[in-house]
Amino acid sequence: TAIDTLKLKGLKPGSLLMEALYTVECIAPASLRLQRYLPATVIRTVVTLDGKDLSHILSYEKLSPLLERIPSQTAQTLAKQAQPQVELLINAAEIIAKEKMPEIIKAAENMMLTEQRAELTRLIALSEINANIREEEMLTLKNNAEEMAHCLAGASLRLNAIRLIMAI
Repeated sequence: TAIDTLKLKGLKPGSLLMEALYTVECIAPASLRLQRYLPATVIRTVVTLDGKDLSHILSYEKLSPLLERIPSQTAQTLAKQAQPQVELLINAAEIIAKEKMPEIIKAAENMMLTEQRAELTRLIALSEINANIREEEMLTLKNNAEEMAHCLAGASLRLNAIRLIMAI
């Protein structure tokens, strides 16, 4: 259990924050190579008990040097005592991460559709001068695009790591 302390103006001593890292996951057949459009994507949140996201204020680069690690034994004791608050923080972080996810999915879908449309347009133009381009190639391309869009729509979040931060 990672628990750090943070001394920062504006944070009331004893208040608890949580930094959470989520990964956007999309399950799809390997043949679709969907990772071209949605590579491993991390969503980082820093939440307060009242559900505010401070990740835009406390970037990783700003936050990390300000933190001091609590010894492991003490951290485990504190984590057990703070279990109800930790559950609230995890729920708040997940809500925020879910709010950020559609933008990531939409960007991946737009990139995929742009590329697939360009490829389909290329195949159609090529088929007009080359009889070896079969209709089924174009149909396969359309079907793959539909399947990729369906897979992207089913993307989910996976919680990878949390770090509790106690203001002092």
